[in-house]
Amino acid sequence: MGDKAYTSITDMVRDLTNDAEIIDAVEQGVGRQHIIGQLMAMRAVRGMSQSDVADAMTCSQSRVSKMENSADNDVRYGDLQEYARAVGCELRCGVVPVDMEPAERVKCSASAVNSHLMRMAELAHEDEDIADAVTEFFLEALFNFSMIVGRAAGSLPKGRKFSVRMDLDGFTKAIPERPSARKIERKLTETANS
Repeated sequence: MGDKAYTSITDMVRDLTNDAEIIDAVEQGVGRQHIIGQLMAMRAVRGMSQSDVADAMTCSQSRVSKMENSADNDVRYGDLQEYARAVGCELRCGVVPVDMEPAERVKCSASAVNSHLMRMAELAHEDEDIADAVTEFFLEALFNFSMIVGRAAGSLPKGRKFSVRMDLDGFTKAIPERPSARKIERKLTETANS
């Protein structure tokens, strides 16, 4: 493999073989480890070993290893919750109707984001430094959401036009004098002008 870096296991497998059956099997296996994969990533980010997780879960390292090598459906929900707590996370579960349209799913997510943003706005009233940080975060979130929608819009069929014009004058005047906030503001302006 040499020095080549891969962004995913499936990318590596595609590079190593043209066998469609092997590629499909790996993709299906990885697809069955969505939650486990996220938990393992958090373990790595936190610099924890399987033994560290086992100690926090008060179980054996081999049990953690077995969980990490299992499909999500083969691991008890309670075990996933314990693992999440061990790596400093919270496991959340949601119930969504299978026939819910994609646009309705996005609206539900937007409603949840709105609740979190409103909570942050409430916290901003408690302290000037918090208010500065929340204001800076709001601008960063606006930029990131714009980029997400822009990337999705770029996937629309050819010939579809998608443009947005935003007036941020009132909002940008409230930005704290921090280089990172100014950098984000410049990026927003550059994106809007291009």
